[in-house]
Parts: sequence; C-alpha cells; structure tokens
Amino acid sequence: MVRRLYHRILTLKGYSVSTSDTAVRIFNTVAEHVPDIIIMDNQMPIVSGTEAIRQLKSSERFRSIPVILFSSVSNISVLAKECGADSHLSKLESNDHLFAILEDMIELTHHHA
Repeated sequence: MVRRLYHRILTLKGYSVSTSDTAVRIFNTVAEHVPDIIIMDNQMPIVSGTEAIRQLKSSERFRSIPVILFSSVSNISVLAKECGADSHLSKLESNDHLFAILEDMIELTHHHA
C-alpha cells in the first residue's frame, strides 16, 4: 500500500518510477534499467531491504546508485549506515523531506556523471 502511494506521489511530481514487491526482483529490475535512485523499504519479503542494499553496494556494477533506506523503525539511521545506504527516510516523515532527499541525490548523481 505504501509502495503504491509513493509511486503515485512520485509520478505526479514528474519522476519516472519502477517498483518491485520483493528485493529479490529488484536485482532483475536494476539490471534491466539502471535507475538514478533506489528507495528501498526495509520491510521486504524474503530478503530484507538492508540485506538487498548490502548486496547492491557490494556489486561493482550497482554500488554507485544512490539508495535511500525507507523504514518505520526507530533506529533507521543506524541501519542505513550499517548496510551502506546513502540516506534514510522514516515512513513517518513528510513527503517534502522525501523530495528534498531525492533532489539532493539526483543533483549529486548528475554532478558525478
């Protein structure tokens, strides 16, 4: 439900959005179309978001893609640092904060390209 809501919000803001319902499928999605940014929910079935981020960041091909860890846990900043996420966002924070993080990361990504 949250994934669909953010998909709609981001699409209405003009972002091109692809989603995956599991972290297992995200690897196929990322391999087919390398995104500018990944927003990874920690609460993913089969493979947790933090484990998926660790795997992405250990890959030479995908490690430069900025990843935002998205979660409702209180220690999200610790989890984000431990798994190698570039940023984090609490599910309790406003959409404006999400857009600010996205814009900062897009600017950094295009600056380094």
